[in-house]
Amino acid sequence: ASDVYKRQIMNIRYISTWLGLMGTLYLLMACNRVYDNLDGCFGNTVTFSYQADDNREHLQEYVDGIEVFIFDAGSGALVEKHHLERERIFSNLEVRLPEGSYKVVAVGNALEETLINKDSNYQTASISRPELSEKDGHAVGTFDKLYLGETIITSKAMHDSHDVLKLYSQHVQIHAVVLPDTEEDAGLWFGQNNGEGFHLVMEPLTSHLSFSGKRSGITSFDIPFIAVKEKGCFILDFNTLRFDDGDPIAIRLMKGEDTLCTVDVAQYIAQYHDRICITGRQEAVLPLFFRQNPYSLSISVKPWESVDVVPITY
Repeated sequence: ASDVYKRQIMNIRYISTWLGLMGTLYLLMACNRVYDNLDGCFGNTVTFSYQADDNREHLQEYVDGIEVFIFDAGSGALVEKHHLERERIFSNLEVRLPEGSYKVVAVGNALEETLINKDSNYQTASISRPELSEKDGHAVGTFDKLYLGETIITSKAMHDSHDVLKLYSQHVQIHAVVLPDTEEDAGLWFGQNNGEGFHLVMEPLTSHLSFSGKRSGITSFDIPFIAVKEKGCFILDFNTLRFDDGDPIAIRLMKGEDTLCTVDVAQYIAQYHDRICITGRQEAVLPLFFRQNPYSLSISVKPWESVDVVPITY
């Protein structure tokens, strides 16, 4: 009787082991199916980060929304995408994918001024302004303050993984101001120029950014300044796609059809290298303060600086 009892106990153990093995095998097969039902499989967790220029976390400060694209790492085909905003940006993105390697791309601040084009494949996906998505030409407005990043994740059955996807700035902010040569003349000068105002032309700049970060295409800007009566000056803020310190870019300050001055951007940055840096800087700003009097026009990086970097006459 004791032998029969022992055999029953062993049979129960074998059955339990078998059931465990069968359950594991089922989960492995289920997690390897392509999108049928991945419930019960372990997944991948992605956290987003932007550290600006001081190696501290600034995601909440600079990024208002993130578009997430998950591509098959081999074929480049789009597998799935997610739109994150508000508190979802700062919480983990959890995804469940079939076994394999995937390239995750995050585009930050693809808002009203941005169109993401041909996103069905990693190799063809690009970012631009809406009017520039199909062909190069004149930009009718600013770019959004764009951020881009990517990472490779690996999905394995019965395995959890956690990856951090770091974002990097893909824009340069242009901050331009036209003001009188002296503060005493501000009221009179503003009244004389308020009718026609000023506009700024900047060219050539790149028009497209691929998901891999490669810049391409050519565009130009022609944007009017905003008259700010309270400050007695004209202000313009807009964003371009990234460029480097030495790129051959020209800026023209215009009044109607007349060019008041032309600035060689590479030369301007080189002369102000201790205070202006575009290449290698995340939150890059190009400041231009145009100071005008009845006889000449000068430019500096601060509104009332005593030394004019690039003195320019009509």
